[in-house]
Amino acid sequence: MSALTVDPAPGPGQDWDDLVRIWEETDAPEGCRVEIIDEIVTVSPPPSTDPWHSGRPTATLYGEPEGGTYRVLETVEYGRELTLPEPFGLVLDTGVFPIS
Repeated sequence: MSALTVDPAPGPGQDWDDLVRIWEETDAPEGCRVEIIDEIVTVSPPPSTDPWHSGRPTATLYGEPEGGTYRVLETVEYGRELTLPEPFGLVLDTGVFPIS
């Protein structure tokens, strides 16, 4: 997940009162977090509830970044094999990973 940046018109040198006003007036969806970070008002999405996750230990391969976000390429439960594509081209035995 990435943060949505709300960049007000005045820009650098903007005073704190203007930033706080923009923060207060930001109409973000419910569950989002509105923050002032490095003189920029940002809106972060609500945390994911991960409905696809089994609750058991897993290994996840991320890749193919797009817009600063990596996609999940493969997720396996510990004990199964996880295949890394080329240029690596290898298979990881996740059965050797510690579970506790």
